[in-house]
Amino acid sequence: MWRKSIAHDEVSGYRDRFQLISMRLFAGQTLVHVLSSQLPEPGFESVTPDLEDFYFATIKGFIHQPVAGPVN
Repeated sequence: MWRKSIAHDEVSGYRDRFQLISMRLFAGQTLVHVLSSQLPEPGFESVTPDLEDFYFATIKGFIHQPVAGPVN
């Protein structure tokens, strides 16, 4: 999980290029969380994902849970 503070008008570009998990307003900037196995681009910092990150990644379809097979 990675985060970066960006201008609000940059959000749509980040949404198009990355797996954008969440965004929130912080000190006049938009703080975004991105799911990626490696540094998405310079300026991002690595963060430990929390329950909210896992929830949003799951409902957005970025994390797929294995489906159990038939029960016999």
